[in-house]
Amino acid sequence: MMKIGYHKSLYSLSTSFPRRPLEVEGGLSLEDIGITVDTVLNVEEKEQSSH
Repeated sequence: MMKIGYHKSLYSLSTSFPRRPLEVEGGLSLEDIGITVDTVLNVEEKEQSSH
């Protein structure tokens, strides 16, 4: 995600169905986090808190 401009502090990654948030850690591949077959992924902007 970060290679194409989606920083993990601003965007989250999740599977489509069943919806499951994925932990995005630097250096891990999709295979490392358990995505080993064709899977639809969603990149969503995180809600920013206005403190």
